[in-house]
Amino acid sequence: MLSAFAGASALVGGVAAADNGTTDDSKANATVVSTNTTVNDAVEEPGDADWYEVSVDANRTLLVTVYGQETADDGSIEPKDLNVTVYTADGERVETDTTEMLIYGDGKPAAVALPVDESGTYYIEIGAMYGNPEDPDAEPATGPKRYEMNVTAIPQDPYEPNNDEANATTLSDGQTVSASLVGGDKDVYAVELDAGETVTATYDETNVVNDSFWGGYGHDLFVDGPDATSVNTTELDGGERVVFTANESGTYYVTAGLNYDSVEATFFESTDAVQYDFTVDVEGGESDPADGTDDESQPDAGDGETDEETTDGTDGTDGTDDTDETADDDSPTVEDGDC
Repeated sequence: MLSAFAGASALVGGVAAADNGTTDDSKANATVVSTNTTVNDAVEEPGDADWYEVSVDANRTLLVTVYGQETADDGSIEPKDLNVTVYTADGERVETDTTEMLIYGDGKPAAVALPVDESGTYYIEIGAMYGNPEDPDAEPATGPKRYEMNVTAIPQDPYEPNNDEANATTLSDGQTVSASLVGGDKDVYAVELDAGETVTATYDETNVVNDSFWGGYGHDLFVDGPDATSVNTTELDGGERVVFTANESGTYYVTAGLNYDSVEATFFESTDAVQYDFTVDVEGGESDPADGTDDESQPDAGDGETDEETTDGTDGTDGTDDTDETADDDSPTVEDGDC
């Protein structure tokens, strides 16, 4: 699996890359690629498109990211917008609202993430944006549009959709889960706490499949208390590990997501794709006094009969106990045995 996708700078720099000569300009002539593949190619002119065929196993998420470039009139290399469309084997276009990630325009890479429930074949079409489709009088752009396409697939996140508190994944003390974040996705985890219990929540990235195009955001943890109450947290490891103490009993929510100003950022804003492990460890709390005793151990000496006997004042409070009473009852038996 790719450890990271390269950015647009990884394309052929300064030299106009022509189409690689394959007859991949239709679905019927699509170039077969496997997942974990990088392709460098170009679309030549308005109406030109490159097609690729890829087989994806069940319960995977297909990720396609395309970085485009073109050579400006002054010879400089500029980002270029490209269209990326995914089709099923039957030729049905996969609508964008079924993907987890889709961004394009303004020189950004075009990116698509598609959850695949059943094994199958998919087709990828890459075409250039020429001119301004909203202005019919705009002069169309010319020249080849070079691109780097990265295709990969990662295991589907088994805990989706857990993007909000209503659908949060509930975890217990010491539990670790393996999940993924794609695009501006966020994963919310719930933990039930007693007042005074302290939680250490740890987010550990195990595989960076696709770095953020925007750069520098990274993924952090965010904490909310019951009824969205404020929670004081101590951030460690750059925000990927947090420690907090429950100031009241209830459900607490820990969110893993991009470090935007708000975790409400939409999924249209990132090409990130990472796999990670998440763990919660709970310690302390009001139910665990420092002396190691609890409410049940204090009123009962351990035999289940002591509490009832001490109420008449014949046991415990006057210094006598069950052992003394038993000895008194047994004394006639001993005397009889001596006769």
